[in-house]
Amino acid sequence: AREAGAGRIILTEGWGEDVWAVNGYEAFIDEVGAETVNLDEPAPADDFASVSVPDALALDTILLHQAIVEADAFISVPKIKCHASAGITLAIKNIFGCTPLPRYRERARDQYRSTMHAGNLGERLPRILVDVLKARPIDFAVVDGISTIDQGEGPWVHGSSGAVIRTVEPCLLMAGRNPVAVDAVGTAVMGFDPAAPGYSDPFPSSQNHIALAAEQG
Repeated sequence: AREAGAGRIILTEGWGEDVWAVNGYEAFIDEVGAETVNLDEPAPADDFASVSVPDALALDTILLHQAIVEADAFISVPKIKCHASAGITLAIKNIFGCTPLPRYRERARDQYRSTMHAGNLGERLPRILVDVLKARPIDFAVVDGISTIDQGEGPWVHGSSGAVIRTVEPCLLMAGRNPVAVDAVGTAVMGFDPAAPGYSDPFPSSQNHIALAAEQG
């Protein structure tokens, strides 16, 4: 990004201010002169931006950090993984984490966006993923497939529905300007049909959010 002429590089994450140090990124951040933002806090703004969703499928507005709304280029950098609720998590599912957790949970103790998970999750979540993408379109996606995990999004799903979480090393990177195309290729690379109907592999618990995004243009 810096070589392409970026005046500012802002790294965003919703897991607290210490997430960068815990994962060993401090030296890299200093080297490239990047800034960091905690997406669960509106600072330095007084509040989050309320962004209207054109032709919304589930939510008419999405709350987002001002840094994401105002950025000249919004880059999604996900790991290539399966996901218990969404089936596949790549560029589109990755930006679900841009929504502020404290504003999308029913109880303060909830460690997930419980208001977004309410109701029929298999129908609601894919629509919300597309709504977030509509609210803040991804300008560029870089998918990290160098090293990842198989059969789920994290160790907490190990044993659930027979999932056996293990480390795998595909040793690949994918990038592109169209997040739907990138996710479709990523799904195919994982050995699945990106156009698979909902409630079938790799989307056994939900509608296919990638196909839904493609239908929405």
